[in-house]
Amino acid sequence: MKKEGLDAAVEQIMSDPKYAQQVYGGAEKALKPYKLRPGEWRLVAWFLRQDVKDSLGNVEGRDVQGLDFSAVRFKFLSRLPAFRKDVIANPSDPTTQ
Repeated sequence: MKKEGLDAAVEQIMSDPKYAQQVYGGAEKALKPYKLRPGEWRLVAWFLRQDVKDSLGNVEGRDVQGLDFSAVRFKFLSRLPAFRKDVIANPSDPTTQ
């Protein structure tokens, strides 16, 4: 069974260039199996776009199929799982001690 959640999605993107390409081309649909909340999949998509821009240059408007996702260095996306662990899941919930 496939793992769910943000960490599993990031792990899959970083280890599979074809999947990273799918996420880049349509994050909401590609990340659906991981059952991410809207804010989570949008965050993954934004971080991935930053990594692609940093690694491959400005590729906006180019055909996704023509991009070499094996050359993407995941400088930003690789920080996401560690970043998420420091965030309160729902800051409006009362703190429990």
